[in-house]
Amino acid sequence: YYQKEYDMASELEHKKGMSHAIGNMAVIYYYTDQYEKAMDSNLRKLELAEAMDDKIGISIAYGNMGGVHRELGNTDEAMECYQKKFDIARDVGDKLGMSLVLGNIGSVQMQLGEVDKELGSHQKEYEISQELGDKLGMSIANGNIGKAYQTIGENDRADEYYTKAIALSRELDSKYWLSEQ
Repeated sequence: YYQKEYDMASELEHKKGMSHAIGNMAVIYYYTDQYEKAMDSNLRKLELAEAMDDKIGISIAYGNMGGVHRELGNTDEAMECYQKKFDIARDVGDKLGMSLVLGNIGSVQMQLGEVDKELGSHQKEYEISQELGDKLGMSIANGNIGKAYQTIGENDRADEYYTKAIALSRELDSKYWLSEQ
């Protein structure tokens, strides 16, 4: 489907449509563990977005490339991509994008064993989510903070944050953290 969307947009020389389609193909490749194709598609999306000066498209491409790098264990490259996404999101005032990528940054910091940095990222993730009134984001951030505390053996603090995450999940009728328990 997305290949057809891309082909039609390409025929019409509609770069925004091409970028959208190629971005969706990248997501499908990512979720089907076809990481090389996902990276190639994200690089094509990035090129198109840069040609249109589409800051949000550029930000999305960097975030998705960060995810591919993270899955492949390329933590330095993942952090570089996530930092670029964060910088662009901040510059254009995309607070939701900032919150989401802070969660990704925290996940890489966890992989690197940088728990203090991880906690800082997830705290900022929570603060932005709270500012936006994004209860799902707040729930996810609380759960991430709980995981970080659990990692360093501070189980009482971990339980405190897990409890907050679960309460928000129940309030939203979300299974996000409920399925983790």
